[in-house]
Amino acid sequence: MSYDYFEFDRIEYERKLDGLRSAMGEKELDAVILTEEENIRWLSGYWVFTMQDGAMNTAIIVPLSDKKEPRLILTSEGTGEGLSWIKDIKYWEEGRSSYLEAEKGRVLAENLKEICGKVKKIGMELSSGTRINLDQKDIDFFRNHFRHSNIEDISGDILKLRSIKSDTEIEKLKKASSITCQAISKSFSEISEGITERSLARSIGKDLFLYGATGVGHIGVGFGKMAIGFAHSDPKEYELEKGMLAKVDAGASFEGYRCDMYRMACLGRPDKEEERIALTISEAINEIMSKIKDGICCCDLYSTAASVFKKNGFSYLLSPMHYIGHGIGLGVHEPPYVYKDSKDILSAGMVLSIEPWTYDDKKPEYSMNIEDVVLVTKNGAEFLTWMDREIYIV
Repeated sequence: MSYDYFEFDRIEYERKLDGLRSAMGEKELDAVILTEEENIRWLSGYWVFTMQDGAMNTAIIVPLSDKKEPRLILTSEGTGEGLSWIKDIKYWEEGRSSYLEAEKGRVLAENLKEICGKVKKIGMELSSGTRINLDQKDIDFFRNHFRHSNIEDISGDILKLRSIKSDTEIEKLKKASSITCQAISKSFSEISEGITERSLARSIGKDLFLYGATGVGHIGVGFGKMAIGFAHSDPKEYELEKGMLAKVDAGASFEGYRCDMYRMACLGRPDKEEERIALTISEAINEIMSKIKDGICCCDLYSTAASVFKKNGFSYLLSPMHYIGHGIGLGVHEPPYVYKDSKDILSAGMVLSIEPWTYDDKKPEYSMNIEDVVLVTKNGAEFLTWMDREIYIV
């Protein structure tokens, strides 16, 4: 098969598999079962969308021994087997006439037993941002079948492995970020009085695909005072007026890898205090960027932003309860997390979204954000989003 069908090369697959097995060895796990869509795509390269139950319904069994190959279990209607580096493939149906009749808990248990025999400790996705993507009846059957085995959480270990991006992953994140910058820039240049939140969102969505997106991660558009109060709701038929800020939180997806950036535009001049807050957010981002490097603690980045806000008289707008940055990759929110008491340590190869956003429930127009995607390097950081951070004036 041509490499054109694979999202990454064989060497990267083996590196990821070795890293996972190393984590398994430290936990003395006999096997790991993955069902989370993003984890499956990260390890094997396999991903297709199906029309069944709203879920991909795929699993990977990874034995600890490197003498045994991992096994991919999927629905025969899902197809796409050639997308995966895992070539030991089984199907949920197992002679059943329909996928809907498949007893996935039984099939999973029997496949694990066939590969590994008796197992004492099994790793599964139980917390830390990932979860078992199976029906509860299948989870109950599997747990009961292995009631004499210990089932332990492997989520944190997988997310830690995923947090350090390969060169291939970084290139996809760069692509997603550049596409998003182009789309927002073009859509901002076409803003006019009377445009609605929905029409601006449609324009951004169209332009994301125009510039090469393979999917849309998210598009949030809000105008004026209510933009933050309804920050992550669907855009409405609310019209833009003179002096009103258009606030956009959006991101393209490129082969599954996400961008998450925030920019603002204004029809005419914004309020002077809004301008000062936007400049403070931008200054905080620049100061954070000057501190980012391999080995720094995320709590120090929060302290840096807090110092900038205090100097400019806006301490009350930066909540110590909120995070102002997060990792990004196949998921839009991944470790590490940047907040006041975070103990997460940055490493070269991590990719973050940095967003020292503000919130004021008494003056919602002062609730604002600017967000950038950045790559952590050995001695610093690199912006992947290149669009100007100033309020775009129309």
